Amino acid sequence: MLIQARSGTGSPGRGAALLPNEGNRWIVALIGTRGGRPPTDEAGFAEFARELRDPVIADLMAAATPAGPIRAYRGMPNWRRRYEKLPLPEGLVVIGDAATTLNPNYATGMSIAALGALALRTEAQRHGIAPGLGRAAQQAIAKAAEGPGRWPSAPTSGSPGPS
Repeated sequence: MLIQARSGTGSPGRGAALLPNEGNRWIVALIGTRGGRPPTDEAGFAEFARELRDPVIADLMAAATPAGPIRAYRGMPNWRRRYEKLPLPEGLVVIGDAATTLNPNYATGMSIAALGALALRTEAQRHGIAPGLGRAAQQAIAKAAEGPGRWPSAPTSGSPGPS
């Protein structure tokens, strides 16, 4: 379940997500932009949920027993590390979150990592395990991380993404 933040209000964005987890448990994620971050004490957490545009998650929280303490995650920036521009040792390839770390709210990090793995496979098939593979693979991994307009499966013309 997802409650999106209202846009265009002039106020900080606030939202929530309720996600199933193993062991018949659920994860409640309260989301807020700068100035609207959810508190980490139980009363403030519950009040934040109650003030969302739909109280359904607050209602479900009120009927549940917490499995542990509230934990805040405030590290939401995206990080793009340009290893393709560095003089890396031959045979070293950086992939996945080590190359591109994305905010988990976007739910695209695993896709970018998978595209990087496909790029590595393609370059290994093209070059073989030989000198130059690492540099070629690193460049292909960087290209895969540039976005939908650059992904190998995206159309090369008529795409709304960057060209």
